[in-house]
Amino acid sequence: MIIANPIFDIVFKYLLQNIESAQLLIELITQQEIKNIVPINKEFIKANSHQFDFNESYTRDIFDEFRLDFACTTVNEKGEEKNIIIELQRVSLKTDILRFRKYIGFHYLQNHIANKNHDQLDPLEIQGIYFLGEGDKDTKDHLATITRPVTYDFDTQAVVQQKSPFIQKLTHSIIVINIPALNNPKHKNSELYKTLQIFNQKKVVMNTHAEFIEIDETLFPNKFRPLLQRLSVDALDPKISILLEREALLEESRIQEIKTYQESQEQLKQSLLNEKNARIEAQRKQEEAQRKQEAERNTRIEAQRNSIKTLLKYGIKPEEIATELNLPLEEITAL
Repeated sequence: MIIANPIFDIVFKYLLQNIESAQLLIELITQQEIKNIVPINKEFIKANSHQFDFNESYTRDIFDEFRLDFACTTVNEKGEEKNIIIELQRVSLKTDILRFRKYIGFHYLQNHIANKNHDQLDPLEIQGIYFLGEGDKDTKDHLATITRPVTYDFDTQAVVQQKSPFIQKLTHSIIVINIPALNNPKHKNSELYKTLQIFNQKKVVMNTHAEFIEIDETLFPNKFRPLLQRLSVDALDPKISILLEREALLEESRIQEIKTYQESQEQLKQSLLNEKNARIEAQRKQEEAQRKQEAERNTRIEAQRNSIKTLLKYGIKPEEIATELNLPLEEITAL
C-alpha cells in the first residue's frame, strides 16, 4: 500500500487534522485514554465531529516555519489529566531545541484552553511528544523513550512519593520517538514499532522526492488501520497532494542549501586552519633562523676570542690587537 509520507509537515498536519487519526496516534504513544482534543495553533479555526478545518493562511504559513501547536487531554488510570503537545523535528539543529522550549513556554501560559471551563485558568500538565526525523544519537537504539521529572528531598535525596500538583504543573515529561530506530529489528514485535512504520524513511518509494512510503498492510495492526486509510494516496485530498509536491521540492532545496552551507563552513574552517598552520610554520622558521644566526654569532665570537688569546700568548700587546681588530681595549685586557 502506498501512503503519503507523514515526515512532511503538510502530511503530518493532514493526518492529525482528522480527529480519529489524531486520537489513535496519541493513544498509541501515551498509552492513555484520550478525553478531549483541542487544536490550539493559528492554522486551525474550528472543529466539527470529524476533523479540524484550515484557515486561508494555511497554505502560506506552512512552509515558513513548522509549528504544530496541537493539544489534547488524556486521562490515565488514576483519572489524572495532561495536556499533550506534539511537534515534529525533521532535522537535528540546535535551533529546534530552542523552538521547542519557546513553544513549551507558550503552552505553560496558554494550555488552559484545553479545559472545557474557560473560566478555570488552572493549567493542565504537559506531556511533550517529539518525532525526531534524524534521531537522537545518544538514544539511537531506542525507538521511544520517556523522561519523567522526579522530586527528591533536598537534604536526604530520598524520592518524594506524594505528587504535588504545584510541581507537576511546573514541570513536564517528554516522549521522544527516534524515527531511524524504525529499522532496528529488536523492536519489530511491538505495536508501536509496527504502527509507526508509516514514518519509516527506509520505505520511501524510489524515483520520488520521498513523498510516498510503501507499507505492508499485512503487518499493520488492525486497530490503527484508519491511519493508513487517512494517508492512502488513493484517498488523499488533491490540495494536499499539490502542497506535498511543493514541500518536497522545497525540502530538497533546503537540504541542498544546508549542504552547501555546511560545505562552505567546512571550506572556511579549513582555510582558517591552513592560515593558522601557515602562521605557525612561518613563526617556526623565523625562530629557527634567529637561533641559527645566534649560533653563528656565538661561533664567530668564540673564534675571535681564541685568536686574541693566541696573539696574547705570542706577546702581541693588547693595544696593537685592539687597534688591528677595532675592538675596545678593555675587552682585550679582560681576555
